[in-house]
Parts: sequence; structure tokens; C-alpha cells
Amino acid sequence: MVDSSVLREIVLCSRLESLNEIESLTLELREQFDLSVEQEANILVVLSEAVSNAIVHGNRLNPDRKVTVQYWYEDGKLMFRISDEGQGFDPSTLADPTAPQNLLKPTGRGIFLMRRLADAVDFSDGGRTVTLTFRL
Repeated sequence: MVDSSVLREIVLCSRLESLNEIESLTLELREQFDLSVEQEANILVVLSEAVSNAIVHGNRLNPDRKVTVQYWYEDGKLMFRISDEGQGFDPSTLADPTAPQNLLKPTGRGIFLMRRLADAVDFSDGGRTVTLTFRL
């Protein structure tokens, strides 16, 4: 396993093509941490949702704005911090995607999925940063 003091950082342009780097990162993490298929899939889905939200909703697809992905291993947990340069948002105001009136809406499930698949999801910096935790 990796020393908890090791912190890696990736800076992405706010283009949807940048999501390819998340897939590559997840493959690296699978090998580095000997992730199960389920762990790898959960991390890929959650990171993809978080980075996509940062690109689309946070930075509004502005290629001059960056998304920063930091990750580290600490006390049996793989931790990620994703930050954008947008206006932020209040996660408590999000509609429940499982409510009957929202079931047929084509969007609004990303944070719901993140909360279901990660062990912890914490927003900070006015909604511009999300910290994700996966127990290994």
C-alpha cells in the first residue's frame, strides 16, 4: 500500500474529454491498490460523476477553468478531493431523484449515485470541493 503522506494531484481542463483521464487513473489505482472489480467500478462511477459535475455545472465547460483532482491513501481509505473554479452550490437544495416527480428527469442523479457508492461524500468551499472516501 501507499504511504499516507503521498498526495497526487491531477489538473484537468474543463472539457468532457478530460474524463478519459479519470478512466486511466482508475486503471492505475486498480493495480496500485489491488482493487476488486466492484471497488474499481464504484470509484470510476463516483469520480466520473464528481469530475463531470465540476466540469459542466461548476466550471460551465469553460476550458480556461480547471478541475483539480487530488488523492491519497490514509488509514485503510482511499481519499479523493475534486475542486472546481465555479460559483459553488448548496448540496442541501438538491431535489431527491427518487421522488416520483423526478423519476423521469434525465439529470439529477450524479450526487445521489456518489452518495450510494462512496463510503463518504463531503462538500466544502461553498460546494466547489467534494471529498470522497472509499474504505479498502
